[in-house]
Amino acid sequence: MITPKKKSSHKSEPPIDPLPEFVGELHSSFARLIEDARGFRGDLTIEAEFGRVLILGINNAHIAEKEQKDHSVSLDNFKCLLNPRSEHKGDVLPHTSFTNKLTSVPAEIDGLVGVQHTFEANSLWEEQQSGWSISYSLTYLDMETNKHFSINFDAESFVARLKLHKSFGSLYIHGTKRAWDYQITAHGAEKDEKAEERYAPLISKLQQAFYIPAGNAEPQLDFHLDQATHEKFSLYPIHVYKTSKHMSKDRKSILKLTEVLELDTHWKSIEDKGIVVWRARYSKVQGPKISNRWFTAAIESVQAKEFLHQNENLELGDEAGWTPYSFEQAKVVESLMLPACEMLKHMDGIGYHNSNGIARLAPAPTPSASTAPSKPYYFW
Repeated sequence: MITPKKKSSHKSEPPIDPLPEFVGELHSSFARLIEDARGFRGDLTIEAEFGRVLILGINNAHIAEKEQKDHSVSLDNFKCLLNPRSEHKGDVLPHTSFTNKLTSVPAEIDGLVGVQHTFEANSLWEEQQSGWSISYSLTYLDMETNKHFSINFDAESFVARLKLHKSFGSLYIHGTKRAWDYQITAHGAEKDEKAEERYAPLISKLQQAFYIPAGNAEPQLDFHLDQATHEKFSLYPIHVYKTSKHMSKDRKSILKLTEVLELDTHWKSIEDKGIVVWRARYSKVQGPKISNRWFTAAIESVQAKEFLHQNENLELGDEAGWTPYSFEQAKVVESLMLPACEMLKHMDGIGYHNSNGIARLAPAPTPSASTAPSKPYYFW
């Protein structure tokens, strides 16, 4: 009589993920990224932002078509392709960029909150929001200095903040077998007393002139400025940011989901009164080159946010008490990298049906798995 073999109760070990070589290289690059930020005065942010790494300026002859099964080149040729030496001024050389537009479908972005661990039966994020905010962002070009700056208004308190954007660089993490990538980026809003003094009159005039019609499901904004102020600063399209935050189950990371609306912004001069009237409205009109609503997603580190609070109150010439070693000891890289890599495994379908929210001819189809439309959210 043959005794049947008993099924082994031993579970196969999950693969090593992420690979130690990748983790080591990321730690080294991250330390170099944040070193110069120690002396930064202002609101500093470090986050892992989802999107897609774009390589631009590549000749079409080097891009494989769908029918081509093999378009590989040697390593030396590949290096020459990405880093060519050109003596011709004005040549467009290969360079990289990053887009953070994921989708224009709310159901897809909401689904990110329910992402679960690949080898565990629990979700990464708390379903309950840990915070939310709505703000207007007005970006100007100073016609005298030729510098850009932004003025952000909290939609609830209407407190205004001047933002002089500063970037310390990004680390691109390419999802080799995934539809999406992410970047770890360090950026901030610089504290500059001279700039605050220069733009204080503009901020004050905007606060006094803003008018927001009540009870609108879509954002609307009206304001006016005197002709002299209008000629000093050139306004770009106004953006509205609606952000919700979800804490990770291990309390080490924060998932930040943002809906971005770009408002149609127009102005008209009233010569007899010496003023310029501005109107900003959200339009649902879509077209092949129109993108006025999209969603973004990013991950912040709880411990990193605590460290970076030190930069808000620095005096000129001072440095924050944290160091790259502080971040390493607190495992800040892990609190960004591990959930970000896990999220990439579940994001391939995001934006698939609506060109990632970048451009489309008709409203995006509703995914079959999405729920019925919820009641409209009233911004004001």
